Amino acid sequence: MPLETDKKDPKGLFLQLFATIALYISFGGLLNLLYGYINNYENNFSYFSLYEMRLSLSCLIIAFPVYVFCCYQIKKMAMPTRKFFVYLTLFLAAIIILYKLIMLLLALLTGIISRIFILKLIALVLLTAGTACFYVKEARESIAYQNSKLFMSLSSIIVIVAVVYGFSLVGSPTKVRLANQDEARLSDLSSIQSRIGYYYAHRKQLPTSLATLTSTQSGYKAPVDPVTQNAYGYHVLSPQTYELCASFALNSSDPHEASINGGPPNWSWQHGIGQTCFTRNITDL
Repeated sequence: MPLETDKKDPKGLFLQLFATIALYISFGGLLNLLYGYINNYENNFSYFSLYEMRLSLSCLIIAFPVYVFCCYQIKKMAMPTRKFFVYLTLFLAAIIILYKLIMLLLALLTGIISRIFILKLIALVLLTAGTACFYVKEARESIAYQNSKLFMSLSSIIVIVAVVYGFSLVGSPTKVRLANQDEARLSDLSSIQSRIGYYYAHRKQLPTSLATLTSTQSGYKAPVDPVTQNAYGYHVLSPQTYELCASFALNSSDPHEASINGGPPNWSWQHGIGQTCFTRNITDL
């Protein structure tokens, strides 16, 4: 039996408001995770998708336990404002489903519908419908404490599975840190390559070393490895050909690795683990 509470006590009102906000954040985080899984299944995964999934994981890990805790506290109270937040949640769920159905019909009429769109729509409808069904019973006050506990337990299992699988895709914090270090190395090499092209354009010869690129006028100084602080490898192979070398922590085929695009087709930044050299011809600039 819920405990009686003073109707003038703002504690229950703010607790319900906090639980509602936590619910919306959890819902959005779980939905974006499902979208990320669908993108991965359809081979539509990108480095930006990894960032979105990390954000979704962060939201879910923090917001969902807060939501569960608030719900258990609310169950102990008898508050007149409780139905308002229940109906607010149902109202927003109905708007989401209505909007997505409109977008589905629009996609059908314009002929741009795809399998990935259908899968995401199904994920949204199932997640929204499951949440709405619980709150419909809540609004009718016909849901027993045991059923409420079952809903929370089932929701917790779904969230835990989603989070564990999410970490298998986005990688551990250690792997992400290594990927960021490799991204910085690629960015440094690209910067050095551009500077070598500028140097050759003005002096008609390649620099003898990376230290030669240092300019007091422009303030440019060749970057060094972000971890070891050692200079990157540079070797002149011919009057117009050179190579840049760096030691990488991950393989460039790893989905957690960012890539640098642009330049002639024969320019490649693909690398393995460890020391890798990239050969460049100045005439390709």
